[in-house]
Amino acid sequence: MKKGFHDWEEQQENLVNAENTQLVRALNSGESLLVNSLDGTGISQLRSSILEIAETTRGFREPLPRKRVNIREITRTRKYVTFEDYKKVACVECEIQVDQLLSVTSFLHETLKLRHFGISDTR
Repeated sequence: MKKGFHDWEEQQENLVNAENTQLVRALNSGESLLVNSLDGTGISQLRSSILEIAETTRGFREPLPRKRVNIREITRTRKYVTFEDYKKVACVECEIQVDQLLSVTSFLHETLKLRHFGISDTR
């Protein structure tokens, strides 16, 4: 698994616009953290590692742009939307630039405001 994440990170770094793309990073360089849920051993180290990753993630503690709040509010009322309809709402109604759409969608997915699985509806 460690090698798989390492290879994935390398592929992301070689993307054409990697500096504008939200990259996936492996916690603790892919090394396992031992945690005992019965006696709590390792919980402190796990918390410290998660906090360290969060604090070094681009955008940590930055205010949420109004456009992202707007798209979050619009998508909240819909149970299902095609990606084309979502893109239209995001780019037209919320004025999100097309090159920012992946980043915004990833953020909303990661914060559980919407679920995007990168697949099209075949109905």
